[in-house]
Amino acid sequence: MSKILFLDLGNGVSGDMFAGALYSLLDSEEQEEFHRLVDGAGLPGVRIVPEAVTKSGIAATKMCVLIDGEEEQAADTEGVSGEAVSAGDRAGEGRAAAPHRETEAAYTSPTSSDDGHPHHHGHSLADIESTIDGLSLNEDIRQTMKAIYASIAAAESKVHGKPVTDIHFHEVGTRDAIADIMNAAVLMKLLSPDEVWATSINVGNGSVHCAHGVLPVPAPATAELLRGLPFRRTEEENPVGELTTPTGAALVKYFVTAFGPGPETTMLASGYGAGTKELPGQANALHAMLGETSGRMDGPAGTGSGAGNIDAANDSKTGTAAGDADNTSSTICELVFNVDDMTGEDLSFAMDCLRDGGATEAYFTPIFMKKGRPGYQVTVLSPVDAREDIIHLIFLHTTTVGLREYETRRAVLTRHYEKRHTSYGDVTVKVSEGYGVRKEKPEYEDLATLAAEHDMGIRELREALKKEL
Repeated sequence: MSKILFLDLGNGVSGDMFAGALYSLLDSEEQEEFHRLVDGAGLPGVRIVPEAVTKSGIAATKMCVLIDGEEEQAADTEGVSGEAVSAGDRAGEGRAAAPHRETEAAYTSPTSSDDGHPHHHGHSLADIESTIDGLSLNEDIRQTMKAIYASIAAAESKVHGKPVTDIHFHEVGTRDAIADIMNAAVLMKLLSPDEVWATSINVGNGSVHCAHGVLPVPAPATAELLRGLPFRRTEEENPVGELTTPTGAALVKYFVTAFGPGPETTMLASGYGAGTKELPGQANALHAMLGETSGRMDGPAGTGSGAGNIDAANDSKTGTAAGDADNTSSTICELVFNVDDMTGEDLSFAMDCLRDGGATEAYFTPIFMKKGRPGYQVTVLSPVDAREDIIHLIFLHTTTVGLREYETRRAVLTRHYEKRHTSYGDVTVKVSEGYGVRKEKPEYEDLATLAAEHDMGIRELREALKKEL
């Protein structure tokens, strides 16, 4: 059975809507665990208070982030180097209110607002990563948070033509914004879906007011984050403004594994995460559904790998192998290059570095190159979201000056380990199953140990154990 999370993004997505929708799927014990984790994380002055609200008559959860006892009301905006101004100020005066609570902005120097009050200094990506590293959360949750922030920084860097190191976040670097991303990462950890499906993303319509003029929705950083993902705009006769924020787009990009109707599932839970703005004739809420299925239905692949990353399963003798689910297939990046000036030992070291650095697999095959020179073809499989890091490691640890890359699909069987008792001693057996197939294989390390203990050949022991395993 696979656990499927489905997100209806027809009304857009922001950080608080995403978290509110996922929170509404938890049972009472899971909600208590959520509060234990976020309350104990150590984000100074932050308290998370889910509030029951209604949107167009639909019960929904609004994730209120209290900073020193007060909820910050911010507008959606973005920018860098002081270019951005809010689409609606904190008091909600003079301009249209933002569709969601969160604000997205980045800049490198302090500026003054129209009312003469100076903005606070922004935070660099390194500052935010340092804050995240200081949280009392599991390492996988902290890594997820940092990966999401890195994607936002990369988008801002691309849009404004500045290095990531020069990007300084304003509102998206504040405690309430960090809390939004923390909430999403913790909630996804608790739900631990095998796959995350979503509809196309409604970005809204109209424009965003910036210091250099009026920009159409989606705003530049949001558009960059949505690269490769399906989106749509609301009809112009129904003015709604910006419905998808950069943080919302970054969460979708990281966690969603496929877009489309999804497989047939048995419903386990359903809930709504509320935005702040009231939209005429529609509920400003994100609908999330959790279900189980024994099969899988292919759809356009998302770029996200977070569904597998956030619950990085323990690939040990006691748990399920990392990233696997029944009848599971996923998108993966295949990187290929040839070398003829590296020794086998050097390549072996490079393969270890790549695997340690996050590659799913790395191996090399002997080939003959120009003029009959012996060489190696190196193949590296990488999660799509880790592509840049893996390419960096390839160029760092090998002599190649170029590579070929392909996005492809792979199918995997779910794997788990069982301890079996035999007359020769305990043996760990890897069980792989899915697609109507079941395979069992005793682990080599256990066979080698028992063969030595009983003064037997490993082949002889394997044959003897067939009757007992």
